[in-house]
Amino acid sequence: MSATRLNLSCGQTDIYAQARQTIGEPLPQPIYYPPFAELVGDTMRMLREMLHTTGDVLLPVGTAVYGQEGAFTTLLEPGDLCITVNTGLFGQNLSDLVGVAGGELVEITVPHGKAVTVEQARETLSTHPDAKLFSVVHLETTTGTLNPVQEIGAMIRSKFPNVIYMVDAVSSLTSEPLRVDDWGIDICCSSSQKCINAPQGVAIVTFSERAWDAVDRRKTGIPGMCLDLRTWKKWQTKMEEALAVERGEGPAQSDSEGDGAVDTSITEYKVAHGPSQSYTLVQALHGALQEIEREGLEQVIARHGAAGRAFRAGVRAMGLGILADEANAASCANCVVMPGDSFPTQDYMLTVWREHGIATAGGSQHVDEMGYAGSRVGLMGFVANLDSVTALLEAMEQVLPRFDVEVKAGAAVPAARAAYESAPALASA
Repeated sequence: MSATRLNLSCGQTDIYAQARQTIGEPLPQPIYYPPFAELVGDTMRMLREMLHTTGDVLLPVGTAVYGQEGAFTTLLEPGDLCITVNTGLFGQNLSDLVGVAGGELVEITVPHGKAVTVEQARETLSTHPDAKLFSVVHLETTTGTLNPVQEIGAMIRSKFPNVIYMVDAVSSLTSEPLRVDDWGIDICCSSSQKCINAPQGVAIVTFSERAWDAVDRRKTGIPGMCLDLRTWKKWQTKMEEALAVERGEGPAQSDSEGDGAVDTSITEYKVAHGPSQSYTLVQALHGALQEIEREGLEQVIARHGAAGRAFRAGVRAMGLGILADEANAASCANCVVMPGDSFPTQDYMLTVWREHGIATAGGSQHVDEMGYAGSRVGLMGFVANLDSVTALLEAMEQVLPRFDVEVKAGAAVPAARAAYESAPALASA
């Protein structure tokens, strides 16, 4: 087995050095002492800047799906109409979560490798004017496709101002341009373990005032507590109040509001002690965000774009295809289309990992599964660079012929290098 280790999966991804370091640091005090409030405050500052939002940023414990389920559960009442866009597995996940929350589903289904159009979204909203929520994945990781979330947001704000707009940005945060407030996004769900390169375990959810107003107009209670995002809003508010006290900017907390007090301010059925955050995971998330901030968000996004273009150029020079059209291809996730209707994806992945130390993402073994037969590659976070791209392309050239896939030997790396080095944002950095 190769001594080299390179994680080119689509999550869980490798972890930034600063995040690894902070995981190992001692915790001399628990989360209800001032240092944790300061840590949360700086984490929120960086997330708001990276998301381009002034709204609430919540950090529920769990993966991205926890945040998404929490958003649906908090917003939707039984029978509420929700429109979702199904462009792959994660679009399907949004559709499934509507049912989990008791909502009524209207689904726009898009062929694998294609993006939804603004016109499709407009027509569906026009046909269902009573829709409460429109939900779409920004970057469909299973097909390597970007949806036009900016344009859809502008259309919704202009034509359907009462509809709440929700975007899954799990893989697009820090790999693609994303401006929550400017694009009219009311709810944006992401997580720590994709392009941010922090450990899995923290969901990231933004909530606009419009979304909170819709929650306040609910006629029924929210079933549950840990997936009720108002619980996490209250937790976040307590952190902000504690930080204000530490800075001398706010009144001290009264004794009646201690940690063990029964919570009746949200709904009567909540339990005495609510969920709390993991000091270690927030600390690691903070460390990863510091690494991104040091490099600069725009440079991080440009680097992802250059790596994605380089990989696609190398794959095509090799004689293979990419599932997504170049116009809507994602930077950090690409599906390599092999010739024929089937491909032994799992055997191929294990061979590349054992012989070259490179882990990739699961692909599609037959065209009936995801519209192609082939493998899937992630370039997420700090591994989105030319060295990663060339290492994998070289491994593919060596391994694929053994799986009866003809490749143009020696063509991939020069094509990838030319594409990467021609990226203007990187050349001027």
